[in-house]
Amino acid sequence: MQRKKLSGLEKIVLSIVFVLMVIGIIAAWVNKTWFLETYVVEDGFIEDVTLIPLAILTLTCFILLFRYARKKNAWFFLTYLFIALGSFFILGEEISWGQRIFGFETSEYFREHNSQDEENIHNLIIGGEKLNKIIFTDVLIAGVAIYLIIIPLLYSKKPGFKNFIDRAAFPVARLYQIIGCLLVFGLSFLTFDSKGAELLEFGGSAMFMLIVLNPLNKASRSLKL
Repeated sequence: MQRKKLSGLEKIVLSIVFVLMVIGIIAAWVNKTWFLETYVVEDGFIEDVTLIPLAILTLTCFILLFRYARKKNAWFFLTYLFIALGSFFILGEEISWGQRIFGFETSEYFREHNSQDEENIHNLIIGGEKLNKIIFTDVLIAGVAIYLIIIPLLYSKKPGFKNFIDRAAFPVARLYQIIGCLLVFGLSFLTFDSKGAELLEFGGSAMFMLIVLNPLNKASRSLKL
């Protein structure tokens, strides 16, 4: 993979991510009450900060679509539309589609089937198990592993695969981004608490934002492929 000096923005984001994660880990060891009731609580600091990379991802992808979609192919359009809508969906879920901001009442269906009595999908209970665990944990982990390990390997070794990925301008992670994602994943478990998942969501969102903003194949966006 190519080596490239980190930009100022990348250094700032990386610093923020790992400082906030270390604060969370130390807090979980030293002051568990503050960690649970202030730092990673619902609508708390970490959850609010997580909204920032999700909003940037949504806006960035729509800007890329507006700027390049007419010059590119359908794969490019689908790639960035999927990322934009996916980021917007997760952002909407995080704020329960405005319920946490405007305070409207939970509808009857979600009162009966949502574990947190909120208007969101990821906390629905299906067959006695949280949908969040079925899809947003198990399936997501497998998808992330493919994205961070399999795709970069194939991109570097298979010219045909590389050509297809570049035609779609599908963002491929740089080596430092892969390492950063793995560190975020590992550090989130050092809280020894299930709420460490909040740190994982924050760090993962920020790292994915960096991948989309500055992927290994960034030049392919503006090329006529």
